[in-house]
Amino acid sequence: MKLNLEQMKEITLGAIKIEINEAGEYCFYRFTEHQMEDVYIEIPDFYKKAKAAAGIRLDFMTDSESLSFRYTIKSGSSRKFYFFDCFVDGVMVSHEGEMEMVDKAGEIKVALGTGKRERRVTLWLPGLSIVRLSDVTLDDGASLRRASTARKILVLGDSITQGYDAVYPSQSYANKLAWMLDAEIVNQAIGGEIFRPAILDEELPFKPDLITVAFGTNDWSGQTAENFEKNADGFYTKLATLYPDTPVFAILPIWRADWEKVTRAKPFHESREILRALAQKHPNFRVIDGMTLTPHLPAFFSDLYLHPNDLGFELYAQELVRQMQEIGF
Repeated sequence: MKLNLEQMKEITLGAIKIEINEAGEYCFYRFTEHQMEDVYIEIPDFYKKAKAAAGIRLDFMTDSESLSFRYTIKSGSSRKFYFFDCFVDGVMVSHEGEMEMVDKAGEIKVALGTGKRERRVTLWLPGLSIVRLSDVTLDDGASLRRASTARKILVLGDSITQGYDAVYPSQSYANKLAWMLDAEIVNQAIGGEIFRPAILDEELPFKPDLITVAFGTNDWSGQTAENFEKNADGFYTKLATLYPDTPVFAILPIWRADWEKVTRAKPFHESREILRALAQKHPNFRVIDGMTLTPHLPAFFSDLYLHPNDLGFELYAQELVRQMQEIGF
């Protein structure tokens, strides 16, 4: 049974739009046309990253014993690896892809189990690549329905939130957050991004029950102190205006090994406290101290100083969810 466009729309989480291109492939979008063509088009690198499939997954109930699909993959970031993670009833059964990606086409077949019983199948797409799917196929006559989720979360941030450097896409902290909180997320993070009010689209066709926002580390390393504070204040204020009744978790920058270096902004910890004060101006904001989320050791970072590896993300997500639940939604 080859799935059609309506079925794909039904079982895809994390995409605000799905289209079929001239090659008959399903194309997934996590940003609005306004964000893409009026904001990110001005920065070619960001425009490419905005096409990557961060946070997008197929999540459905079926009694099929198999799943297969074809894909084409293109670079959506500076990272060369790409992998698809497939889970059956919460257990990973497939992790397929390559560490050295070139633009290519491929096919993946996954055994989902034996016996005619309903299973929950979750397929995480590579979060740092541009992914197109086709010929998504289940057994003939198989049942199919969308897996239910308890809430919707809008995830905003930079490369760490987009998922650099989770080799297992299911392990990025945003995707772990989605799974642990039984949520559909729309991940609107872009590697290299800073606090920019313009990236928030008031017409976003996704109504979140809560929001996480985790900028600041690029602002500290690349902005002046004046722009750091101005941009952050403007972003938080616009976010609070657009979502006045939605809980917002403002995650302060996490530990980075070079935090003592001198930048054009104020010192790292002083900059973090500026963000804390700006966030606390808004009654629906809750502050999470990023310094408490990951170990302060290079071994938990893929590049040894900034981007968590899979284990670093695992610990990040566990502590983030614990603190969010402790604070309350």
